[in-house]
Amino acid sequence: MAAKTSVLVNGKSIGIGISILLAAAALRLPGLGGRSLWLDEAYSVWQAGRGHLTIWVTDRDPVHSGLYYSLLHPWLHLGQEEFWVRLPSVWASLLMVALVWLLGRRLAGAAAGRWAALLLAVSPLDVWYAQEARMYALLAMSGLLWAVALTWARSTEPTVGFFRWWTILPLAVFFSLGLYLDLPMILLWGGLSGIWLADWWQRGRDPQPLFIWLIGSFSGALLSWPVWSFVPPWIQAIEARLLFPLWFWVGLLFVGPLTGGWVIFFLGSQFLGDAAGRRWLLFLSGLLFICLVFWMLWPQLALFKRLAVLFWPYLVLCTAFMFNRYTSRSWLIGLASLALLVTLLGQWLVPKDDWRGVVAYLNDAAAPGDMVWLSSVADRLPYIYYQPIHPFQLGGVAQLQERGAAAPTIWLITSYGGDSALKAWLNENRTLAGHIPFYRIDIWQYSLEQP
Repeated sequence: MAAKTSVLVNGKSIGIGISILLAAAALRLPGLGGRSLWLDEAYSVWQAGRGHLTIWVTDRDPVHSGLYYSLLHPWLHLGQEEFWVRLPSVWASLLMVALVWLLGRRLAGAAAGRWAALLLAVSPLDVWYAQEARMYALLAMSGLLWAVALTWARSTEPTVGFFRWWTILPLAVFFSLGLYLDLPMILLWGGLSGIWLADWWQRGRDPQPLFIWLIGSFSGALLSWPVWSFVPPWIQAIEARLLFPLWFWVGLLFVGPLTGGWVIFFLGSQFLGDAAGRRWLLFLSGLLFICLVFWMLWPQLALFKRLAVLFWPYLVLCTAFMFNRYTSRSWLIGLASLALLVTLLGQWLVPKDDWRGVVAYLNDAAAPGDMVWLSSVADRLPYIYYQPIHPFQLGGVAQLQERGAAAPTIWLITSYGGDSALKAWLNENRTLAGHIPFYRIDIWQYSLEQP
């Protein structure tokens, strides 16, 4: 009888899991090709379309690892439509939902894991980056994989003893898979490791898990060494301003997050052991969750959102644990409903750069002999992606004056505020015949007649 009940419970749990994954897919797939690629996504397609040697050595991305582009490279042979180039991010996001469920289940019980998976499935932040052809969804997924692996190293169950050694692989993936070489990556590694080390210390300090963690960290650092072959400018700037040597700042970058994770572990333990502390944790996790959910409706500060997506699953897990343990289920239903509503609104209200619309407009409106001028060299990537009829020109005022002297009409495309010098020269020497605004992109039409 007990075995039959266990089978029914497991079957129900699997059914709930499949339902959550289907709901997550239903939010991520339908609008995948609806928005135009924006600048960074066009760069992903361009960089991935080149050879692996170019991606990794001769002309590599100075900030991001080549692994994301190398993975995208063969994928592009199957298609380069917006839907297709964004699909790997969807797979990574769906895997994140499964991983946060597994992580929550191992740390806080089956119910907390299910609620965490549901909150992540309907999260506007996660849905947004699941629909972007960049490495951020894969990066957040690899961080979760590392966190799950740390729970294996923490476990003393003989059935998972073999998998302790797989902590090497997730950290290697974490450092390599679309690596974003900046402080948030070190914070994520250090925070997770610091929490795990504090738990390891409290559990008796078994040397074998520590050895596994050290091997995982060292192997991940070695695999990421090709993209650590330069000193980040912000470290150089710090060294130039202060007397401490570079090695001090590099050491602080790693020791600081580890210490922070250790402090988070013990502060969390203290707060959970006190009724007033639990109320504060409940309030803060809920407030932060709600604020970040509504934050997605504000299209500015995109850079911070890219970094927040790395830490978002852990806030979701904390919120699910606190509200499942210390409140009624209706609160979690309310949070999930709010996140779902904002996600649906975001699909309509938060646009991407409309390069598809820009090129389509110029293909229809510009005449032979007209000149299309891009104010930024980076804009050539999304412009070319949408297969324009009219070629583009680039350069400053001197080049514009020389090449555009005889053009009957000059179409100036500006983005992110545009080039004031180009516009000033055109306003002085040409007649502004039209201004067509797109989201974060403007087309300025100048005719040959003098003002």
